[in-house]
Amino acid sequence: MTTNDRSLDRIVTLTGGITSGKSPPMKAVRADPKRRVVIPGARPDGIFDVQRQGEERFVLVRLDRSPEAPRMSREACLDAMLRSPLTPTLSWEQLRRITREL
Repeated sequence: MTTNDRSLDRIVTLTGGITSGKSPPMKAVRADPKRRVVIPGARPDGIFDVQRQGEERFVLVRLDRSPEAPRMSREACLDAMLRSPLTPTLSWEQLRRITREL
């Protein structure tokens, strides 16, 4: 089992209904002129992996968002800036020699 398998909520097929067995099969939906369809049960900002299985079959797999990394504290930001300054470590003369033909 891969890490993505654990994040799957359920598999929804546009032609065959919901395959998890927990909900009734999905009714037929029609794409609008911009090729969008409304998926029952989808939440705003939901992320789906679209997989094409043949000419007429699409499978949508709902993916869970990964948890956001905690924000750095002010002290950690200042420490990172001191350890990695935004100033070049080369002198202007060394930089000219590297970037210009003499």
